[in-house]
Amino acid sequence: MRRTFGKIITELANKDDKIYVLVGDIGYRVFDEFREKHSERFINMGICEQSIISVSAGMALEGLKPWVYTITPFLIERPFEQVKMDIDQQNVNVKLVGFADYPTLGPTHSEINGKAL
Repeated sequence: MRRTFGKIITELANKDDKIYVLVGDIGYRVFDEFREKHSERFINMGICEQSIISVSAGMALEGLKPWVYTITPFLIERPFEQVKMDIDQQNVNVKLVGFADYPTLGPTHSEINGKAL
């Protein structure tokens, strides 16, 4: 499923130069083709979950179409206030893509409340 997503987002970006992908220090192989074709539109934000949401909201306010990709707990739980205030309250066009959680890595990597949020 992840590789399919990488392929589809690349196809979309081939047709729309406003599409950007922001990642939280993950997913490199998933986006190999995207980075090859659109390196200037692939942004690795590193481990800063709140910032990735705020930056993507700012990009959307400027007319860009950011897609944020990271593991679910770091997409929903850690930056919850930024999702609420920067994306939801401003009604901006940001796509959030969470792909998994890793409970074996501990409670910070486990997503148990995301559906409720």
